[in-house]
Amino acid sequence: MSEAFAADYFDEQYYLSTNPDVLLAITSGHFNSAYEHFQQFGQFEMRAPNVMFDAASYLLNNPDVLAAVSQGLIPSAWHHFVNFGVKEGRSGGSFEGQFSEEAYLAANPDVAAAVENGDFVSGYAHYLLFGANEGRPAFNTDGSTVTPGETFYLTAGKDTFTGTSGEDTFVAEGYSPTDSSQQTQINALDSIDGGAGTDTLNIAVAGTANSRLAGTVSNVEIINIDNTEAAAAAAHSGGSVDASKFRGATQIWQIGDAATVINLAETTTAGFRDQDDDVTVIAADDATSVMLAVDNVDAGSFDFDEVSGESLASVTLRGTVSEDSSDTPSLDIIAGTDVEAVTIDTEIDVSLDVNEAGASTRSVNTVDASASTGAIEFSADSATTSVLTGSGDDELSLNTATARGGAAASLNSGAGDDTIRVSTTGTGTTTVNAGEGSDSVSISGRGTGVLTVNLGAGDDSFESSVAINGSDVIDAGAGTDTLLLSLVGSANIGAFRGFDVFDVKDLGKTLDVGILAQNNSVTDFVGSGSSNAGVLQNIGSGIGFRATGDMGTGDTLSLTQATAGSLTVTLDADETGTADTTIDTAGMAINATNARTLSAVFDADYLAGIDGETTSGDNVSTIALTSAATSLSIMSGGDNASNVVTYTDSATTDVLASVSVTGDRALDLSGVTSTALASVDASGLSGALTFSLAQLKDGGSLALGGGNDLITVTNASTTGAFESISGLGANDQLVLAAASVAADVDSTGTYALAGGVLAFEGTGPSTFDEALGIVDGALALNAAAVFEYLSDSYLFVQGTTDTLVKLTGLTSVDSLTESATSADHFMIA
Repeated sequence: MSEAFAADYFDEQYYLSTNPDVLLAITSGHFNSAYEHFQQFGQFEMRAPNVMFDAASYLLNNPDVLAAVSQGLIPSAWHHFVNFGVKEGRSGGSFEGQFSEEAYLAANPDVAAAVENGDFVSGYAHYLLFGANEGRPAFNTDGSTVTPGETFYLTAGKDTFTGTSGEDTFVAEGYSPTDSSQQTQINALDSIDGGAGTDTLNIAVAGTANSRLAGTVSNVEIINIDNTEAAAAAAHSGGSVDASKFRGATQIWQIGDAATVINLAETTTAGFRDQDDDVTVIAADDATSVMLAVDNVDAGSFDFDEVSGESLASVTLRGTVSEDSSDTPSLDIIAGTDVEAVTIDTEIDVSLDVNEAGASTRSVNTVDASASTGAIEFSADSATTSVLTGSGDDELSLNTATARGGAAASLNSGAGDDTIRVSTTGTGTTTVNAGEGSDSVSISGRGTGVLTVNLGAGDDSFESSVAINGSDVIDAGAGTDTLLLSLVGSANIGAFRGFDVFDVKDLGKTLDVGILAQNNSVTDFVGSGSSNAGVLQNIGSGIGFRATGDMGTGDTLSLTQATAGSLTVTLDADETGTADTTIDTAGMAINATNARTLSAVFDADYLAGIDGETTSGDNVSTIALTSAATSLSIMSGGDNASNVVTYTDSATTDVLASVSVTGDRALDLSGVTSTALASVDASGLSGALTFSLAQLKDGGSLALGGGNDLITVTNASTTGAFESISGLGANDQLVLAAASVAADVDSTGTYALAGGVLAFEGTGPSTFDEALGIVDGALALNAAAVFEYLSDSYLFVQGTTDTLVKLTGLTSVDSLTESATSADHFMIA
């Protein structure tokens, strides 16, 4: 909506009369106009721009808008109303129905024409600005007549007001209308009767003015007590807000600060806006339920310190917390005397506590929050036998003392990604239904009765520090679900059903995984921590292993396939958090006992750009392999990672003949040992490779990729059995211990030597041996030079045992230079 249209809804006179602090701010030069204040602050503070619009009612009547404002998708209730609500026919106030745009335009054809011409964005806009004052007929969508109300201003004297049948507003400003001094306008002799319609009483507390709530108030549905400028929160005599003294009220809001609310009826909502302290709400003696609402409270410091009542059995909580708060407010409920079941319906996240009244002879055994959409933290005491929650991401603990034939423990967490901890005792049964969502269930204690856990739909996990019996039922349900293998044995395997992924953490034994197929579908084995030298036997074809946590390389997990073939192992232990001052590493050690071909995948992501991430050795991932495979493929990935592979050939006679490498992260292959290794193909690696040609068998080959590689060359690469390197780039470095670039030699007629490059002259050598002889005779001891023969170049180092490396496909070399910063590191360009 254009700024002009939005401004059309604003009633400056009304705004200043109901917000004397704004009037003072304008006269003091802080703002140019009332509308400027409303744009910058008022709309976000839930101040009303006109007599017809009430932000609190708008949010309560439109839960979709409340959710959007809570999530920061829409800045304020007013923004939604002027941009969308008026077009949708939503009521901007607390009308019983919704304003009928169609009926208003039909009854007022001149208004319809004005809307058509663009003079008004809607008929509702016209009604708010002009139609109500002109007495034009208007209707709600339910057919009822829209009746605008009046505004009544309380004075320092005795006031007796009776409202109209419309939606009236009664205002106690807290300031004198003549000199803006603080003035008490709520007095014991005042009488306010709102009459019909949904009426509002706005009480502004200024210092101590209006701090004592008094007088007779009836038939006023919405009470707003603004304590923003109060010396102390306003209250009735006795220090509390006595809800029963606002007869007929449906909402009682305290803003900025709050006193204890007492005698709250079932039909009245106690609301708290812009609060950062604990509050207490006590229901009327005959009230079995209370309704609570919050708006922009600071979850880091705001709590419902006590919600209680003689008959209290149900609590409903609606509203929003401040966007910049990551904490969760507490909701501490004291149930009514001898109440055994408490119901909670909250749409905001809460830390829940439920206790019995001091005079109770019975315990609360059922906590039912199944209608809640907010996340609930709750730890049930030993007397609570039944816990139910809703669609939030709940964190729950069940600690029931059960008894055979008596108390049984049950927990139903509904939808959401829930975390459930169970530690029950006794001889009765325990049942957990985790519902939809990716849930985590852990058992730290149990009695002797049957344990039943239904994880439900979603990608769930189950673990236990106590034994699971064969008579128990642990049903994974739909989704990809994870089970700790340390819990499994031949005697209890029948208890586990529907699991897909199996975790070797703390396995510490040999397990024939063939037994898992009885009621499960095995798709993956994972490790969230050390396996304590676990052994898995009879692994099926196509099933690999993935480390999801740092398993370390101190103990080895052995993997034996039912039929020897290809095996893939993946390191996928991601670093989490936002700040770090320690060295972060991840690793695993795997003995692939009978795999014919082996693949190692690095996929561990580390954080970057945070404190402490500059320490040497940080963000290193290591896969330590033992195997008798004939080939090894490596994918070197992972955000901000530097990767290391060590490899021990476990065959009686070494058989690992080839290694292939892809990926974009640095990879250290210097720990790979196999006398049969003939080729390393790293042409698909864009990260830096660290490797030694001494790891290759005589005549072996190394293919490099696009990284800045570091390759060690030793005299194991001899003229009689030299290795080859392809893909060598100008930024790659060759380590030649104790070598130096050969001195320049002017033309001899046979060769010339300049910049470490020997060039043959004349017809050149007619055989490769002749070429070697010329180079050998040209170089002094420990001198290194590059020469070209046919379509390849060669690196030669004169020594007691000469060193020779073929640089496959490299021609027209200009220079061999030694690094100025790293001794024995040479580059060829």
